[in-house]
Amino acid sequence: MRLIISVITFISLSLSGYARSEQLIFNSAEFSPFVYEENGKMGGPVTDVILLTCKKINVECSIKQESFSKSEEQVKAGVVNGVYLVSWSESRAEWMYYTLPVLRTSWGFFVPATDKKDYLTLSSFSGQRVGVFGPSSSSKTLDRINPVVNMDIQLSKDDLGNLKKLIQGQLDSVYINRDVGLDLMRQSGLADKVRFAWTHTERNYHIGFSKKTGRKLVNQFNKALRKTYESGEARKILAQRGLESVM
Repeated sequence: MRLIISVITFISLSLSGYARSEQLIFNSAEFSPFVYEENGKMGGPVTDVILLTCKKINVECSIKQESFSKSEEQVKAGVVNGVYLVSWSESRAEWMYYTLPVLRTSWGFFVPATDKKDYLTLSSFSGQRVGVFGPSSSSKTLDRINPVVNMDIQLSKDDLGNLKKLIQGQLDSVYINRDVGLDLMRQSGLADKVRFAWTHTERNYHIGFSKKTGRKLVNQFNKALRKTYESGEARKILAQRGLESVM
């Protein structure tokens, strides 16, 4: 009888262990329209794509809101499994696995809708009062090119405020992420007052995994992510917010 009970107990424990799904913990910061808080939880189209991918591989995923700098520290240390959204960099590649690109976005210049000028090159913005959120990576980009372009760069901590200054004639153009700018315009009723004039740079965004996460699980996630795009499910989720898929 003891032998039978022991065998049953062993089988029960084995089956419960087999049925238990693996877990992944992600960090992300608000970056609308890509990622944002919804009903006290992290949501948005990229979050939806991640959760759909997790479901396909039977992995339980949780997502925490955290600053990008803190997230980098935690991913590097293996405290969490991943972070999104991240662009590829050689230095991060030393301690981070990158998924396939989940979307493509761009940075460039918005101008008033009344400005009908054709902006063909960067030099088209020479001499303009250009608003940009800063100090930031965007403002640093303008600082690097400004010796050649000669713009009047005006820093602000308010992207929407910059777009409003554009309409009021206090700025000639605004340098901002295109998708962020379009999202702000839609939410604030400015869609007919401002237009995107010129693309300066494009970038792919990925999900970054800690190299302390098992490579097998990362590969499994990546394969499921690709299938999510190939089936059209991910592209449909992104398209609902006007975002561009890479795959």
